[in-house]
Amino acid sequence: MKVMIGIDVGKKTGFALSLGGKLSEVKSYRFWDAVMAVKSLFERYKQDNQIDFKVYVEDPRLRTWFGSDEKKVQAARMGVGSVKRDAELWEEFLQREQIPYELIAPKYNRTKLSHEQFIRLTGWTNRTNEHGRDAAMLIYGRQ
Repeated sequence: MKVMIGIDVGKKTGFALSLGGKLSEVKSYRFWDAVMAVKSLFERYKQDNQIDFKVYVEDPRLRTWFGSDEKKVQAARMGVGSVKRDAELWEEFLQREQIPYELIAPKYNRTKLSHEQFIRLTGWTNRTNEHGRDAAMLIYGRQ
């Protein structure tokens, strides 16, 4: 069975869990609560050789574009430092705990879906927020 976790870094960390290709959690956590959730899930599944476990982290350090509107570019750059630091902390944590992971450039993730768009695409009808949906899109449809 495949266990995948999607992490959308930021002040509110988006978190999504897929078990066997089916979404089972879509939510947001505070940073350290998300870290502990990933660690707990990895501890639960790491001994089972039948489990393929991987964490997918959206990494703003891999972002190479900011658009052309100068005001929007400046606003985006203002907040990007803290999320870059969060991505760095995630990478360090995952390496330290020897948890399999992949860093995903933002341009390769479909983000900012409305709740209605997310339902149509994934079939997930439970309550979500933008951060959880962005995390889910990191893992939705992966084989």
